[in-house]
Amino acid sequence: MQPGETIVIYGAGPVGLMAAHAAAIKGASRVFVVDHQPDRLKLAEQVGGTPIDRSAGDAVERITDLTDGGADRGVDAVGYQAHGPDGTEQPEIVLNELVAAVKPTGGIDVVGVYVPQDPGAEGDLAKEGKLNLDQAAEGYEHFDKREDGWTKVVLHP
Repeated sequence: MQPGETIVIYGAGPVGLMAAHAAAIKGASRVFVVDHQPDRLKLAEQVGGTPIDRSAGDAVERITDLTDGGADRGVDAVGYQAHGPDGTEQPEIVLNELVAAVKPTGGIDVVGVYVPQDPGAEGDLAKEGKLNLDQAAEGYEHFDKREDGWTKVVLHP
């Protein structure tokens, strides 16, 4: 990203917020942050981003309208856990929307995690690229309830 460019960041978790903050520091003319969680969108605004509530309508249309045709740069800070508006997991949706929201001459960076499947691994979860950790369910329960202090779950296997 160059100073003066516009950037759209999908995902207002810790990684997306750091990307938004870095873009603002680097001199982006506008930083758009797409998410559907009100508390995360509020944090995006606090770091200088323009929040785009994905649950309030077509985020791509909103971005292309606000940028006269598309952002200069895009960041996927969501990864394979992306969900469509109906709540179903759609790992490809963020990349598809970034392709539509960023100018054809722009660039897209992927920092979101896409876990490869490993058919040769031991255990069914490992074959799907997942780990079974004892406290994961409890941590994500707090995270899903949007409890104070649960912005991101960090698991130490």
